[in-house]
Parts: sequence; C-alpha cells; structure tokens
Amino acid sequence: MTYSTSTEDPLAVFNELRLAGSPPDPEAFCARFPEHPSLRERIALLQRLNRDLDHLVLAQDTLLSPPPE
Repeated sequence: MTYSTSTEDPLAVFNELRLAGSPPDPEAFCARFPEHPSLRERIALLQRLNRDLDHLVLAQDTLLSPPPE
C-alpha cells in the first residue's frame, strides 16, 4: 500500500491518515518503516497526546455548559 501524503515523516503520515478518518493499524504501519525503529514509541506518544487532548476538550465543554437546573 502506498501512502499519499505531503511529508516523508512516517509519524506525520500516520497522523494525516488518522485525521482523515482512516487510521492504520499501528503494528502493520510500523512494519512498513523498519528504518524508523522509534516509530512505535512515537505513535504511542501521539495516541496518548490525542487522548489527553480529547479529555481536556471534554472537560472544557463541561465547564462551559450551563449549570443544571
């Protein structure tokens, strides 16, 4: 499978695919880039960052909601 992207950085490619709504399987994706041994760790950190951001956004939305009656 060939990835169409605006960058050569595999982490950026992974993130672009994720943002486009078609996140690849991390293990299969990393297997395509053996020349990047830290890619699995970088993807795990990216996924953690995205989860943390989602939690912050949800918390912010809760704070901005009107109080219950």
